[in-house]
Amino acid sequence: MSHRARRGGGRWGLAAVALLALAGCQTPGHPPGMAMERDTETVGHRGLDDALAYARSAEFQGSGRTSLTAAVQALDRRRPVLAAEYHDHYEDHLLQLAVLDALQRDGQPLAVGVEWFQTDIQQHLDAYIAGRIDERALLARTGYFERWGFDYRLYRPILRYARRHDIPVIALNAPPAQVRRVSEGGFEALPEAIRQRAGQGPDDLPADYVERLRAVFDRHPAASQFEHFLAVQLLWDETMAATAADYQREHPDRRLLILAGRGHVLPAHTIPDRLARHTGRTPAGVAAMTEAGDTPNWVDVVLRPPALALPAPGRLGVRLATTDSGITVESLADGGAAAAADIPEGAVLISVNNRTVSSVADVKLALYGRAPGETVQLTYRPAASEPIQTRRLRLR
Repeated sequence: MSHRARRGGGRWGLAAVALLALAGCQTPGHPPGMAMERDTETVGHRGLDDALAYARSAEFQGSGRTSLTAAVQALDRRRPVLAAEYHDHYEDHLLQLAVLDALQRDGQPLAVGVEWFQTDIQQHLDAYIAGRIDERALLARTGYFERWGFDYRLYRPILRYARRHDIPVIALNAPPAQVRRVSEGGFEALPEAIRQRAGQGPDDLPADYVERLRAVFDRHPAASQFEHFLAVQLLWDETMAATAADYQREHPDRRLLILAGRGHVLPAHTIPDRLARHTGRTPAGVAAMTEAGDTPNWVDVVLRPPALALPAPGRLGVRLATTDSGITVESLADGGAAAAADIPEGAVLISVNNRTVSSVADVKLALYGRAPGETVQLTYRPAASEPIQTRRLRLR
């Protein structure tokens, strides 16, 4: 079952908070990993099996010798594979799932390297893949909603597939503390290994790499220092390429599939070029191209699927802020669940469904998996001098 819908960046449920500086995206508005508003077909996939059936279908990937599976399985087995994404495009993640499935069914041992998690939380990914913790524990322990923040349902089929088939998932991205240091200190704060490989400042970098990122930077109205912005991009690209290369050296028997945003994969001097310098092997590239534009010359397989989206999740209809008082309702969406339940602006949230919340991420975790129409229990203090109240809200 599907329907056409208009989707884009203007909708909000909990908050419209820019997590980009820590997550690995390049700028709010229209960064390389995200998309502008577009027409999409909504697909009601409820779990891995639904997503996998669609990703394997001729409707999505073609059939026979021209199918995505056939094209992926025909790639040189000695090459790592990169599958690019817009972070909020569901069809890109279905393509990634289809590529993973094609490689898995081809019989070669695999590992999956992902941009969505940072190197300092690898132990929690390992625990999830091994079945020692469940999905909710994975999200909590990795700080997913604080560090990355995109709708986890987009990534869920890939991680569930990896868990089902015991495929290692490798966190490629730089830890937030390191990103903060470089964001504040610029090139001088970069790890020495990166400075030795990539250069001491903008003048040491390829001109087209700098110019492309300058164009991205100029679209960011709140941007301050370009050199610091550039240093962070370099940190991300180098860290992900180096982490992938290290894994390949340590596990030469496993073929690596890398899943990362287009801004880190498609342009020159990003992960593919840097990984090739580390390993001597140029990756094979796979990308969904739902929009007009030139295909980068290193991309081996191109799929042109329909633009897809998941149904909207259940929302409170609030914008939240962290204040000295706690998690505070900053504003209400007209017609939203909180407004309908007479939750006032300025209310401080205490718990959602009896889960104590001390951060916006806690609220997102408490609401994870909830659909519009479901009810949740919200405990809050309307104002500093007023008693605590509890209400049941129907998500919208």
